[in-house]
Amino acid sequence: MLIRTLCLGLVGLTLGACDSTSGSIHEGAQARFSVTSVGASSDEHSKHSSSYVTFRSAEGVRIDLQVGQVNLVPVEIKRCTSLTTMLESIGQGLIGAAWAHSGAHEDDEPTALLDALSDEANFIGSLALDVGDYCGIVLAVEPVAAQSAASNESTELAGHGVNVYPCYFHNTAHLSDEEYAAGGYDTSHSCVQFQAGSDVTTMELNFNQVVSISDERHHLEIGLAAHIDTWFDGVAMDDVASDEDEQARMLSNIRNSIYIDTLELN
Repeated sequence: MLIRTLCLGLVGLTLGACDSTSGSIHEGAQARFSVTSVGASSDEHSKHSSSYVTFRSAEGVRIDLQVGQVNLVPVEIKRCTSLTTMLESIGQGLIGAAWAHSGAHEDDEPTALLDALSDEANFIGSLALDVGDYCGIVLAVEPVAAQSAASNESTELAGHGVNVYPCYFHNTAHLSDEEYAAGGYDTSHSCVQFQAGSDVTTMELNFNQVVSISDERHHLEIGLAAHIDTWFDGVAMDDVASDEDEQARMLSNIRNSIYIDTLELN
């Protein structure tokens, strides 16, 4: 009985805290997310075209990436840590409240993905905002529902969050930067296309400064970027298509490659 009374008290206190600090959702207040792929800017021999992008992994292996698609979904705008927000989080857990979620990819085939072959900023979703202070975001690499992906075979993401098609050049790892840039090396290579990421995985990114949403300033543009040239660092390219451990390493690289590039509050 004491535990139940305590829980109910926490919920009541939490809901009261939400009312006093969060405010109501301002009509039209939202955070919009876009993402841009970033190539190997330090690699003078790199090529970025509409059909593939070339870079070297940390081991020096040349990668020609023919397809690089990631179903990246905005999940949450994180409030700044305080006693009130801690109580709010407890209350949400007790009453079973879910995270905010863009939901754009649940019903429709995703047309806006993190695309390694695009140098344009791709819109990937938006989240409604309350008045208050925010200190970061939560993103997810999320598998595409099979029934959604069936309408568009080009993404080949049914049941997965990542679709990649790398060609890797076996005889480039030992080359110095000068030798690689000069060309003339053995171009023997292998290519493989595969999908990975059958489970939802999340990542948290923090803002460099507090973002305060108010009635006057309530439109937040979040520009993400991904260093695609790090996706295969430390990955055994001959095994990654079939080895779950190697795929997990690649997925970790993909998550770690994503960062907040720009923030604009209007």
